Amino acid sequence: MYTSTFIFDAKPFDDEFHRFNDEIAEHARAIPGFLGMGVHKEAKSVREKWIESYRVVIAEVLSTYGQAGLGLEHVPHAPSRG
Repeated sequence: MYTSTFIFDAKPFDDEFHRFNDEIAEHARAIPGFLGMGVHKEAKSVREKWIESYRVVIAEVLSTYGQAGLGLEHVPHAPSRG
C-alpha cells in the first residue's frame, strides 16, 4: 500500500476552493480501495489561488499499529527478506 501526503502553505480559501475540494473527495471515495483524499487535475491547475509552496510525499506503508477497524481495511504484508 502507498500513501500520498500533500503538505502546503495555504492562502485564504473561497467558495470555489470548497467546491473543488468537495468534488475531489466525491471522486476519490468512488475509487475501489480508496482510503483517503486525492488531487483533481482541474483544481491543481488553479492551485496558485489557494496554495503557496507545496510538497507531495509518496510513501510505501510497511506496517500499521493501533486499533483495528478505524477506516484502514488493508493490512500490508511485511517485505520478504532474502
